[in-house]
Order: sequence, then C-alpha cells, then structure tokens
Amino acid sequence: MIERLHELRGRHYAMIEQLSHDIAEELTRRGESIPFPVSIESVRIHGGVRSIRGDLIGQVVARPDGLELEVPELHIIVAGPDFTTLQEELFDELDVLYDQFVRAPESELAPSGIALRNKLRALLEG
Repeated sequence: MIERLHELRGRHYAMIEQLSHDIAEELTRRGESIPFPVSIESVRIHGGVRSIRGDLIGQVVARPDGLELEVPELHIIVAGPDFTTLQEELFDELDVLYDQFVRAPESELAPSGIALRNKLRALLEG
C-alpha cells in the first residue's frame, strides 16, 4: 500500500512539473508571468523532515529560464528549472537560516534577526 502511495505521489509531481513547464513556456512566449500560490507543509532541515506548524505560503512565478519561489514571510527567494530544484533550494536556504538565526545566541542577533528566529521556531519547532 505504501509503495502504491509513493508511486502515485511520484506521478502527481511529474504531472505538476510538466504542467508548470507548459505554463512557463506559454507565458514566456507571450512575455507574461503569473504568480501562483503554493502551500509549504513540510521541509527538510539538516536531513530531518519537519512538519510546518501553521500556514506557510510561497509564490511561484514562471520565468523564461525556469521557476522562482518566493516565501515573503521568511525573506526567501529561490530559483530553478523545476519544482524539485525549487524544493532543494528552499531546503538549503532553510538550513542556512536555521543555523544563522535559531542556533545563534540571541545576544548576537539584531531585533530583525530575533523576529526571524521566533518565526522560524514557531513554524518548525512548535
């Protein structure tokens, strides 16, 4: 049963990637770009998967050379040719933010850094 679910999930992602590629090509042909929201439900931090507590919404924009994902709440913008790359780039950015803000002593952070630290903790640590 689990194998079947993984197979369906893989097909689902493949269909989404193909659709996003088709949309990106059409928008590029027209010289347009339309952002669409994505809900981020789980992330990988230092190799471990963590569920997001609450809502974390990103905006994906099709660009001529691929896709761009912006997560305004965390001040993150990543780019890549497909959703898989966007996801990996997002995870890499979160690893860095986690190290720089959550693991850092509070005395070393500016007020904006403390705010980001608190946001990351609320989303990732509950």
